[in-house]
Amino acid sequence: MKSSRDPAGDVLDAVVVGSGFGGLGAALSLAERGARVVLCEALNYPGGCASTFSRDGYRFEAGATLFSGFAEGQLFERWIAAHGLEVPLDWLEPVVELRAPLGAEAVGTLAIDRHPGGLERALAALPGAPVQALGRFFALQRRVADALWEVLEDESLLPPLGPTALARHALRLPRYAPLARLVGRPLASVLARFGLADWQPLRLTLDALCQITVQCGVDEAEAPMALSVMDYYSRGPLTSAEGSARWRRRWPARSSERGARCASARGCAARDVRGPCGRSRRARARSVHARCS
Repeated sequence: MKSSRDPAGDVLDAVVVGSGFGGLGAALSLAERGARVVLCEALNYPGGCASTFSRDGYRFEAGATLFSGFAEGQLFERWIAAHGLEVPLDWLEPVVELRAPLGAEAVGTLAIDRHPGGLERALAALPGAPVQALGRFFALQRRVADALWEVLEDESLLPPLGPTALARHALRLPRYAPLARLVGRPLASVLARFGLADWQPLRLTLDALCQITVQCGVDEAEAPMALSVMDYYSRGPLTSAEGSARWRRRWPARSSERGARCASARGCAARDVRGPCGRSRRARARSVHARCS
């Protein structure tokens, strides 16, 4: 890429394209490490699909309605504490109710609580549930989910990987062992392995869960990721009392107070994104020089 500078004449360390929650989080994480970042968005507002609209006095979410990662020490909880993201949050109980044909009932309700093991308990309590097969399936699911969630919640284990991170991953190889047989396989094949492919309550539940997390059903969702997102309901899940649009406004606003700017398609003037102490430092990684226009 040909080097260039932003309109203010400053060299940028990184360009983040898209200001959905992923883009906002990436820009904020880079800023916390001292990088100078420009965040570019094709729409006229940040937040991606996270938006709230009203019709006839009722409020509707156009994007995500349930978020995870708010338990003590988890990513959103750390960002709220560090950056003062003042968004009213609600813990739900049960966190999800699935209404679908369940067992002998034409339509039943599966209430899933937000505590670890809530999904397994709800399914095992259904009449005629294959409890032993469910127990074996969820034992594998817990091993996979614990291995992958720990990596995602510890940013030092994510790329770019230095010698220390590689050494830590080497020590974790026994925890990664269950993943070896699952890579490249769909979740449906794992259900078949435990004799659960045709048990409709589990199939419906996992199809719904995979659709809202990885945007495909159990026949397409890769097993390691699908088994991990089954913990979605128990890894600090909650909703915003005022809708996801409140997040969309507050998150960029807090970054803006530290020198950030989300540049929309109508005018993409770049500025430094500064860290929480208000100081901008050159990132150690090789700089990316770019103009957002």
